[in-house]
Amino acid sequence: MVDGFGKARKQSELIHMYRFAQLTAVATFLLLIAGGLVTSTGSGLAVPDWPLSYGTLFPPMVGGTEQQAKHLAISLAAHGHQVDVLTLRQAGLPAHEETGGIRVFRILRGRGRGVLFVASYMGSLAWFLLRDHRRYEIVQPYFLFWEALTLAMLRPWLGGKAVVVRLGGGGPGGDLARLQRLHVSWAALPLLKRLDRFIVVSQQMRQELLAAGFDSARIAVIPNGV
Repeated sequence: MVDGFGKARKQSELIHMYRFAQLTAVATFLLLIAGGLVTSTGSGLAVPDWPLSYGTLFPPMVGGTEQQAKHLAISLAAHGHQVDVLTLRQAGLPAHEETGGIRVFRILRGRGRGVLFVASYMGSLAWFLLRDHRRYEIVQPYFLFWEALTLAMLRPWLGGKAVVVRLGGGGPGGDLARLQRLHVSWAALPLLKRLDRFIVVSQQMRQELLAAGFDSARIAVIPNGV
C-alpha cells in the first residue's frame, strides 16, 4: 500500500512537471514570435521600460500621437527652443495657453463634415501660417494628410521654412493609404513628395513611402518617432 501510494505520487509529480515543461515551451515559442515582430517592425523603443509599460501593467489608453507630441515639445523647450503647438478649438478651453514654456494655440477650425470640414480646417491652418511663419524655423505637421498637404501647398510663401512630417501609422489604415484613397491624391502626392523630411517609426512604413515614389534620402526611421 505504501509503495503503491509513493509510486502514484511520483507519477503525479512527473505529470505536473511534464505539463509545466510543455507550458514553458509554448510560452517561449510565443515570446520568440513576439520578439521577432517587435524587431522586424522597428517598434522596440515604443515603450521605455520592460516588462512593465510606463511603470504599470496596463498603462492608461491615451492617444499615442498626443503623448509623443507632448514629450517632444517638452524636450525641445528644455533645450531652449521656442515651441508652439497648434490644435483644434475646443469648447471650454482657452484659445491661447502657455504651459511649461510651450505655447498652445487652439485656433484650428473644423466645421461640419466632408468638404466643409476640410476647407475650414485647412483654411484656418493656412491663415495662421501665412501670418506667423516668420517666427518659426521648422514646422512639423503630424500625419501625412490635410496638415501636411496645407504646408505643401503654401511652401512657396513660407520663406523656405523646413517642413518635417511625422507619419502617424502605416498599413491599410495608415497615412499613405488614407491619402491614396482621396480623389485628389494624384495632385496631392507630387506636392507632398517635395517636403523636407518624413519621420516613420518602422521599416514597413519606409517601404510604403518608397513604393509610392518618395525620396529615400528624405525618409528617417526613428522607432519612437522623436
